[in-house]
Amino acid sequence: MNLKYKFHNIFMLLIAGIFFAITEGIPLDKISSVVKDGLGSIPDHLALIILFAAIIGKFMTESGANQRIADSVIKQGGTD
Repeated sequence: MNLKYKFHNIFMLLIAGIFFAITEGIPLDKISSVVKDGLGSIPDHLALIILFAAIIGKFMTESGANQRIADSVIKQGGTD
């Protein structure tokens, strides 16, 4: 639905959460709290990944590794 109807990712995540809550047999009056708790925990898990990726990216930029990687990719692609 995301590609075909151009819905936003967060909106599709919400629809998927509601759909799976219904298919799991969760009572309708508890679906909102279950979906809210599930969506609310996503940033907690992703925060460390984003933090470490930013640190590694900074180290790569300062050491020049990102330029070497980009040069290698361009060379392998045959475009100079």
